[in-house]
Amino acid sequence: MPEAVLYRVRLPMRVPFDHPAARRTASDSLVLSLTVGGVCGIGECAPRAYVTGETCESVTAELRRMRLDTVFERLTATPAHELLQLVLRDGFEEVFGILGGNNLVCLWETAVLDLLGKVTGTGACQWFDGAADDSRPLPFSQVLDLSLGAEEFLATRGPFHFVKIKASDDIERDAHAVRVLRRGVPAQVPIMVDANMSWDPADAPEHARRLRDCGADYLEEPLAPRSWDALRTLRRRSGLGIMLDESVCSVEDARTAVRAGACDAVNVRVAKNGGPTPP
Repeated sequence: MPEAVLYRVRLPMRVPFDHPAARRTASDSLVLSLTVGGVCGIGECAPRAYVTGETCESVTAELRRMRLDTVFERLTATPAHELLQLVLRDGFEEVFGILGGNNLVCLWETAVLDLLGKVTGTGACQWFDGAADDSRPLPFSQVLDLSLGAEEFLATRGPFHFVKIKASDDIERDAHAVRVLRRGVPAQVPIMVDANMSWDPADAPEHARRLRDCGADYLEEPLAPRSWDALRTLRRRSGLGIMLDESVCSVEDARTAVRAGACDAVNVRVAKNGGPTPP
């Protein structure tokens, strides 16, 4: 008999993670175990109220209101290979008719994809045009949050491909961190300061110029989410690239940001953006 079991996972962090929007001493996510025909798929989401407005409690409440029999019926009535192709072509929400917040959709979608992948013997490399035998190193970002000094960060982390600095409420501290890292990492490694929506528009231009002069290349989400006009102005006047995160939770958000000239890049996250397949 098909079964869905929800778990809430809180794992203590060895080092607290601090940034302007939150301080975290433990992880907080939901894991869904979905079993159909003796095969188990695992899905996960990490709701954050300051990103999508969702929390673990709100996603759990949405899940409890769902009719699980319709999901199970879809999974058992359509052959796995056919169902997988439908999901990859039309998107999970369209195929399964699941409506809700992005994290709820991601929770279900990742569990269903995991299950269908196991049944069909396929994986994400085939689904999304990747190379399963590609053994080249994968560049990734290193994040300096407020729990660590810049000097210790340089001494204990690396290799460095892209460095993100979580902004504090002290622009001089942030400028110092940028200077230290700019001296300590190769010139081709971008440095970005993530203000997590905390800057006042009146202070933003001067903050941005200060960080640019110290060696920063990008700002991430410096203003209140979806402040398109103000972001465009800051981008043009500061000489820094703008990466958006909390402002872009949907394809329409991304289109609006690009049309407005408000960004140079977008931070795409699976849970925030409602799963990996098309909306």
